[in-house]
Amino acid sequence: MTMHDNLTHSELTHGIRANLDQFLHQLLQVMLVGFTIGMMRTVVPALSESEFGVPKNSFMLLTAFVVAFGFVKGSLNFVAGRLSERIGRKKVLLLGWSAALPIPLLVISRHRGAGLWQPPCCSASTRG
Repeated sequence: MTMHDNLTHSELTHGIRANLDQFLHQLLQVMLVGFTIGMMRTVVPALSESEFGVPKNSFMLLTAFVVAFGFVKGSLNFVAGRLSERIGRKKVLLLGWSAALPIPLLVISRHRGAGLWQPPCCSASTRG
């Protein structure tokens, strides 16, 4: 339960200025999601072509990405909703952001060839 659960509609404050903290949190979240999706739309096709031999502009690549993203996001929305009821929304957002922060670094390092991880099927020794 939060401190706002017992407030009536007339007792709530409306407007961006009155709720600037919440507005800025939402804005930051939307920006981070946009960055992640933008990165996935530019980096994943390049990696799929160079590392896995998927043809450029492949419809199957786009379909696989959309299906995988939708499945993972939908599943984690249920988990995050239940968790936010127990520990609060702000803590869930901060946990999610902290879990997602390493992802761009992993993709960038992998794209440069440094590779923090590499599946056995894709190592240089297994490619002809």
